[in-house]
Amino acid sequence: MTAVEASLDTRQALIHAAVDRIETVGFCAFSYRDLSERVGIRTPSIHYHFPTKGDLGVAVIRHAEAEALELYRQVEAQHPDAAARYRAKISHAKEFALKDERMCVFGSLLSDYASLPPEMQQELARIEAWVHATHTRWLDEGRRAGQLYFPGDPASMGALILCTFQGVLMQHRAQRDLRVEGVLDQVLRLIGAV
Repeated sequence: MTAVEASLDTRQALIHAAVDRIETVGFCAFSYRDLSERVGIRTPSIHYHFPTKGDLGVAVIRHAEAEALELYRQVEAQHPDAAARYRAKISHAKEFALKDERMCVFGSLLSDYASLPPEMQQELARIEAWVHATHTRWLDEGRRAGQLYFPGDPASMGALILCTFQGVLMQHRAQRDLRVEGVLDQVLRLIGAV
């Protein structure tokens, strides 16, 4: 392994460790020291890869964005029908929610939004706008094709769905008996995708 490959591996390990911490405790609740213990490098070495925690946060957002874009592309490719897309997306959300006590990266960062550096806020706002636009498009296409039925406009329903996805993960942390599946199934009923 070359020095460049080792450096890239360390960078990726730091991003993955940061994702884990963001999903479990939030961005503001971990330090470079936490990451150094998890990755097995000295804390000052992290600054070589990410001079500031904001730099690390932007890298995490871009990493999570790539994964999210791929997931949405797969759902669209495998499910040309809007109702089937939502059933697939809800299935994925259930698996994630029930995996353990984690938040999705974006939901966790949104809860820390006011405390994030401006460059992270901009990246997070950009990806959230893309996700919202994608849901708005799916809902609009589904309604026009007669596959989905829901009150109100697609943009408002898209925002409601995103709030439900992220909110149920937050609530599930505090209310372990919350029926996550029931809440997410209700989204399908609300848009006529059952």
